[in-house]
Amino acid sequence: MKKIFLSSSFAHVKSLFPDFINEGSKTHVQAILFRDSLRIDAKLCRKYERIKNGAIKNTGTEPKAYNDFKSNFIRDVIELHNQKQNSDVNE
Repeated sequence: MKKIFLSSSFAHVKSLFPDFINEGSKTHVQAILFRDSLRIDAKLCRKYERIKNGAIKNTGTEPKAYNDFKSNFIRDVIELHNQKQNSDVNE
């Protein structure tokens, strides 16, 4: 049986729909990587909090617009991690 992970949403925003992600998929691996990046970097976490708040203010509760608003930041964090990992391998 495959496990399905539920990505977290805001407790105070009841109308956003969570995403279901298959364990081991590229999306799952990237979500874990992003989560771990936020856990180890308080400054990055605060920046993401500001972006999420901006997403709510600018998009309301429309899920696609909300996710699109945050996507560049998430993509940049994942890419930065991948670049760092590649540079560590090349050293």
